[in-house]
Amino acid sequence: MSDLSTAEITLIARIKTVLESVSNIGLVYDRERWGALTADHRSITVTTIGGSKVMRFWTVSLSAIPDVEEVRISQHGNNVHGWQRTFEYTIEGIFHLNDDDDTETPAKVVVLDVMEELDTDATLNGDYWRNQGAVLEDFSLTQWGADLVHYAKIVLRIESMFT
Repeated sequence: MSDLSTAEITLIARIKTVLESVSNIGLVYDRERWGALTADHRSITVTTIGGSKVMRFWTVSLSAIPDVEEVRISQHGNNVHGWQRTFEYTIEGIFHLNDDDDTETPAKVVVLDVMEELDTDATLNGDYWRNQGAVLEDFSLTQWGADLVHYAKIVLRIESMFT
């Protein structure tokens, strides 16, 4: 396995772990779940939060490696030649909508908590990786199968150095 694929597997696992640490997050998948678009989508999208069954799930997927740059850095007094790559991840969240209750506010709270956890995670901002900050690209209502849901799309760019 190459350094590039090892880094990607490690990063996506870390992002999933960070999401799972957020209160009331729901289900978290480290890949897109196309089964969520089938007639039996509830089996992989519904969980129990606060004693109620609700549709709430997240997917994390590598969406691009938009930037590769040759770099020279000094490590422990030695000049090291390497490559700096930017990994771009798409993190999507789906939240049930209940028009009788205020489901938009709790959805926003979870989305903002996710962004804060991603931005402050010591591993994603450590010696090997540099997090460029989570960006909320979309927060809207959409149709998910037969359900109207809150949809959130967060983009996270992380720079990584390879020698």
